[in-house]
Amino acid sequence: MRFEALGTLRVSGSSEIPITRPARRRLLSILLLDRDTVIPVPRLVDRMWGDQSPSDPRNALQAHVAGLRRQLGDPIESVPDGYRLNLAGHECDLAEFLDLTSRAEAAEDRGDAEETVQLAAAALDLWRGDPFPELDDDDFARGEVEALVETRRRTEFRWMDALFATGRAEQALPTLERAAVEHPYTEPYWERLMLARYRLGDTAGALQAFRTVRNVLGDALGIEPGARLRHLEERILLHDPRLGDDAVAPTPHNLPAPGSSFVGRESDLEALLGLVGAHRLVTVTGGPGLGKTRLAVEVGRRILPAMPGGVWLARLVGASSAPDVAATIAAAMRLADDMSDLAVLGETLSPRPQLLILDNCEHVLEHVRTFVEAMLATDGELVVLATSRQRLGLEDEHVWRLAPLPLPGDGDVFGNDSVRLLADRAEAADRTFRVRDTDPHLLATLCRRTDGIPLAIELAASWLPSIGLRDALDVAGEPAPGDAAAHDPHHRSLHAAVDWSFALLPEEDRALLSAASVFRGSFVLEAFAAVCAPHATRPEAAGVVSRLVESSLLVAERHADGSMRYRMLEPVREYARDRLSDRGLAHEIGERHARWFLRRATELGAVLWQETDPAGPQAQLDAELADHRAAMRHLLDRGDHESAANLATALTGYWFARYLGWEAIRWLEEALAGEMSDAVRVRASWTAGWASYSRADYATATARYEESRDLAIRIGDRGSHGRALFGLGRIDLPRRPERGRDLMEEALALFAGAGMEREQGDCLLALGFTAAGAGRVDEAMGLLNEAHDVLEACGSLRSLAICRRYMSLCAWYADDRESAVHHVEAAERLARQADDRPAIGGALIQRALVETRWGDLGRAAAGLLEALEQLPSRHEIDHCLVFVGVLPVLVGCGEADLAGRVVDHMDRVFEEYGWAPIRVRMPGVERFRLPGGPWERVASAELAAVVRPVLQELATG
Repeated sequence: MRFEALGTLRVSGSSEIPITRPARRRLLSILLLDRDTVIPVPRLVDRMWGDQSPSDPRNALQAHVAGLRRQLGDPIESVPDGYRLNLAGHECDLAEFLDLTSRAEAAEDRGDAEETVQLAAAALDLWRGDPFPELDDDDFARGEVEALVETRRRTEFRWMDALFATGRAEQALPTLERAAVEHPYTEPYWERLMLARYRLGDTAGALQAFRTVRNVLGDALGIEPGARLRHLEERILLHDPRLGDDAVAPTPHNLPAPGSSFVGRESDLEALLGLVGAHRLVTVTGGPGLGKTRLAVEVGRRILPAMPGGVWLARLVGASSAPDVAATIAAAMRLADDMSDLAVLGETLSPRPQLLILDNCEHVLEHVRTFVEAMLATDGELVVLATSRQRLGLEDEHVWRLAPLPLPGDGDVFGNDSVRLLADRAEAADRTFRVRDTDPHLLATLCRRTDGIPLAIELAASWLPSIGLRDALDVAGEPAPGDAAAHDPHHRSLHAAVDWSFALLPEEDRALLSAASVFRGSFVLEAFAAVCAPHATRPEAAGVVSRLVESSLLVAERHADGSMRYRMLEPVREYARDRLSDRGLAHEIGERHARWFLRRATELGAVLWQETDPAGPQAQLDAELADHRAAMRHLLDRGDHESAANLATALTGYWFARYLGWEAIRWLEEALAGEMSDAVRVRASWTAGWASYSRADYATATARYEESRDLAIRIGDRGSHGRALFGLGRIDLPRRPERGRDLMEEALALFAGAGMEREQGDCLLALGFTAAGAGRVDEAMGLLNEAHDVLEACGSLRSLAICRRYMSLCAWYADDRESAVHHVEAAERLARQADDRPAIGGALIQRALVETRWGDLGRAAAGLLEALEQLPSRHEIDHCLVFVGVLPVLVGCGEADLAGRVVDHMDRVFEEYGWAPIRVRMPGVERFRLPGGPWERVASAELAAVVRPVLQELATG
C-alpha cells in the first residue's frame, strides 16, 4: 500500500483507495504527520476537533478509526490509549522524499554533481502540491509542514546548483522563472535566475531580472536587494569570468524556455541530433500539427554545447518578402551586419560555428533557398535546421520527414507515445487527473481518433479537465462541426480536433480567437484587448485569453522581464483566419492592429530615444517586429504614408540598436514617396539620413539631412533644424573639422533654445570626442564633463556610456591610470545595462587600450574580439575604431610590422571616406608603431597564435 501526503492525500493499492469522508481524511493526515509514532487518544481528540469536539469524542474517534481500518486494514494499529500508523512494509512519499534529500546532500558533499541532480530531481518529482492540505489551518501541523517546505526549497537549490555545475543551466531556467513569480521576496531564486540567464548568454535577461526584483522589493517592502544580489549584478555587468568557473562557457541563444515537457519524439530527436551533427542543411518536413517547431527547438537546446557561436531561432511566419526574411534572420541572430541581400548574408554567415533554425519556411521557400544556397556554396561551419511543410529542394539537403506518433495497440497502452503525450498534457492541465487510474481501452480509443497528430492529442487533453474522458471520447467520435472533409485525409483528425476545440468555446471566444489571427508574432494581453476585444473590459479580455490558453489554442510564454506573451500555433492561426470570413470585419481588425502597433512603436520608441531603460523596450520590439512590419505594410497599402512614416520614425532607436538601418531605409523610402504633412516629413527625412549615415553612405545621408534642414527652416521647427545640423556636423567633423564644429555649435544653440537637453548633451559629446581624438585633453574634458552633467540629468544610459568611454580616453592620454580605469568600467557597465551593441563595442575598444597599457594583454585581446562581434562585419569605419585598440596588442605581441600595416589600412579607409589620416586625427596612435614603447609586453606564444591570424585578416580589409 502506498500513502502520499505531498499534495492531495492519496492512498493506493492495486488502484486508488477513495477516502471521501472529510473526518477520515483528516484523521489519516494526523496519523501520517506522526507516522510510526503512537499518538495518545487525548491528543488525537484535540487535533481532530479542538474546542469543537462531539459529546462523546472517544466513541466518535473509534468510529472513524474503524472506518479507516475497513478501507486500509492493518497499517492502523491500536495500542493502549492510542493509535499508530505503522508503515512497515508500505510505501510513503514523505519517507521517500526525506531519504532522497539526505542522499542528494551526501552526493553534493562528495562533489558528485551528476548524482546530486538525479537524486534531487527524484525527490522534487514526488511533490504534487502543498503537503497535508487537510491540516493547513492547524497550528500543530504548521512546524512539520514548514520544515518540509524548507527542505524542498533547499533540495531545489541543490538541484539547480548541481545543474549549473554540470553545464545545464537551461534545465533549471523554467523552474527559476516560475519560482521568481511565486516567491518574489526569496532572493536566492533571483540570484540563481540571474546566473542561469547569464550562463546561457542572456546578459540582458540577467540584468532585467535584477531590475525586476529591485522593483518588487522596493514597491512591496521599501528595501533594496541584498548585498549578494547587488554584487552579482556588478559582476554580470563587468562579465566577470569567474561566474563561469564551474560550468561550460555560456552559449548565446534566443531559444524560448520550454512551456511543457518533451514527450513522444525521443527517437526523432536522437536521429535529428545525428543529422545536424553531420550535415550543414537539415530540413524537418511534415504536415501541420506534427510538432516540427517543438522538435527543432529541442534539438537546439540539446546541441548548445557543440555550437560555440550560438543557436538562433528565426520564426519566418510573419515574413513575406526577401528583405523580411533577411531582417528576421538578422534580428534573431543579433547580427551587427548591415545587409539586406540574402545571398550576401548567407556567404557572410557561412563561416560561423552556429546553428540557425529557420522555422515555418513553406511560404517563403524561394527566399530561404537563396540564403541557404549562398551559405552552402561557401566552406564554413554554419548549420541550418529548417522546418517546412515541404522540402527546400536543394542538392545538399538532408530531409527528416516527421510522421504522426505511433498509435496504441493491444499491448502496453501506457507505454505508447501517443498515450504518454496525452497523459502528460492532461495531468499538467489537471493535477488531480491520473492517467493510470483511467480505462486504458478508452485512452487508446481517444488517441487513435487523433491519428497520432501531437497538436490534436494536446487539444483532446485540454478537454479532459472540463468534460472528462468518456465525454471527450464521445466528442472525438462525432463528426466535426466544420468541413473537415475538405482537408487531406492525413490531416482530417487535426482539423476535426481544432473544430471541436473551437466549438467547445463560448461564441464570443470563437470570434475573438478568429480576430487574434491578425497577429504575426507573440502579443501581450493589452494588444489582444485593444485589437480583438475593444469593447471588453481588461478582466473580460484576460478571461478570454485564459480560456484560450487552457484550450491549447493559444500558447503562453513567460519572457525575461516576467511578462506573459501569447502566440498562436500556425495550424490554429490558419484555421482561425479562415473563420474570419467577413472581409469588412477583417479590414476593421487589420486597421485596429495597425493603429495599436503605431501607438506601441511611439510609446516604446520614446523610451528608447531617451535611453533611460532601453533593454526592456528593445526585447519587446524584438518579439513584436513581425507585427510592426505588418502594420507598416497595411498602412502603406491603404495609402496612409504619413502613419507609416510615423511608425518607422518611432522605431529610430530600435533600428540603431539592432543595426537595422537598412530596413529603416526600406520602409522610409517607400513612405516618403507618398503624401504626408511637413511636420512628419521633416522627421522621416532626418531618420532616413541617420539610417544612411549608420551605413556609412554619407552622400545619401547628407542629402536627406539637407532636405530635413530646409523643410525645418520653412516650417519653423527648431528641434528638427538642430537635429539636421547635428547630423551634417557629425559627417563633417572627421573630414572638415572646422566646418563640423561650426555646425555642431549652431545645432547646440538651437537645442538650447528648444529646451532639448539630451540633444545638447550629444552635441557636446561629439565635440568632446573630436578634441580627445586630436589629443586636446583639457578642451575635451571640459566638453565631456559638461556633456556628462546634462546626460546624467536626462538618464541617457547609452550616451552616458559613450561619454565615459571618451573620458577614459582623455585620462589615457594624460597618463592617469586610476581615472582611465574608473571611467572605462563605468562605460562598459552603462553600455551593457542599456543593451546597446555599438556602445558595448566602443567600451570594449577603450578597455583594450587601458589593459594594454596598465593591465593584461590577454584580457585586451579577448575584449577586442568581443568588440568585433558587436560591430558590423562590413563597416570598415567601425573596424578602424577596433584597430585603434588592436595596435598596442600587436606591439605587445612583437608584431610591430603588422601594426604598421594596420595603420596603413586605416589610412586607406579614412581616405576613401574623406577623413583625415589617422596620424592627424589621433596623433598618439603613431607611438604604437615604435618597438620598445611603453605598451610593449612579453606575450605568450599562445596569445600571439590566437590574435595574429585574426588581425592579419582584418588588416588586409
